[in-house]
Amino acid sequence: MVSNTSYRGNILIVDDLPDNLRLLRDTLNEQGYKVRSATTGEMAIRAAQLPTTELILLDIKLPDLDGYEVCRQLKSNDRTADIPVIFLSALNETFNKVQGLAAGGVDYIAKPFHIEEVLARVETHLTIRRLQKKLQEQNLRLVKEIEENQRLKDIYFAEKELAQVTLKSIGDAVITTDAQGYIRYFNPVAESLTGWKSEEAEGMLLAEVFRIVNEVTRKPAVNPITDALSKGLIVGLANHTILIALDGTEYAIEDSAAPIRDRHGQIIGAVIVFHDVTESRYLARQLSWEASHDALTGLINRRGFEQQLIEAIAAVQNSTHQHALCYLDLDQFKVVNDTVGHIAGDELLR
Repeated sequence: MVSNTSYRGNILIVDDLPDNLRLLRDTLNEQGYKVRSATTGEMAIRAAQLPTTELILLDIKLPDLDGYEVCRQLKSNDRTADIPVIFLSALNETFNKVQGLAAGGVDYIAKPFHIEEVLARVETHLTIRRLQKKLQEQNLRLVKEIEENQRLKDIYFAEKELAQVTLKSIGDAVITTDAQGYIRYFNPVAESLTGWKSEEAEGMLLAEVFRIVNEVTRKPAVNPITDALSKGLIVGLANHTILIALDGTEYAIEDSAAPIRDRHGQIIGAVIVFHDVTESRYLARQLSWEASHDALTGLINRRGFEQQLIEAIAAVQNSTHQHALCYLDLDQFKVVNDTVGHIAGDELLR
């Protein structure tokens, strides 16, 4: 079905899987976007040279160059440096996301992706890019009209309003701080996850509001804002991190923090972006449990038993630990199944 939606932007999709290309291309076309595609890193670099390219959806695994290298080359070229790059990948670890941000990407969408998420993020980053271009144009005019102080104040207010509207529309939690780690901005998602209201949190140290611990050891986790400010680098949160909200509710989260610099390169603050992964982390644990346990009895299965056996043998070899193995044989178990049925046999096993 062809949509009557008006033109909304020019997008380059880079993926070597035809099904992914077809799905993304058809969906974006229906929404009014003009779409071009590339299946290799070299093709992507050439295609991005066209001045009409406004945004790139870039797969990490390509047959020649990987997505990180493609992004780095695009960012090193003045003609393509300002094009926002959103990574698409089945690699959903925090390390991969941080690596993508370090290479110059603006966002990261995990495969298998949801079309609604792709459309929302595409629209958000196209809006941000256009706002940035508008702000750059405004700044050029301000350089020539520096003596008009009132005009400067009005434009600064407009820029601040635009930035806040943009941040409020982002689906992740966003907190910004000054160079000392005191909170300057809280978006609505951050309010929801931390339990703090924006007006209450503003001016407080981030560590007082953003309370994080390791979900295994329960020890306080290193605050990524602290590392971002001290090292001047993009920093990702450690695995297995839990955010403890004001009311005691706990959320499994993933995040990254980055320093904010002024035009002279001086660090004037930092921003942390995080989101709730409680459900996905629970599912991962559940899948891990099911892979090593028997569904009927809840006991470890053959795979789990072999792993524990390997660990026990290793423990004995490296220390004075002792272990015992009990072997239980259900003699003539088949008779139970044959005479009273498999349901009774299952109950006997339990």
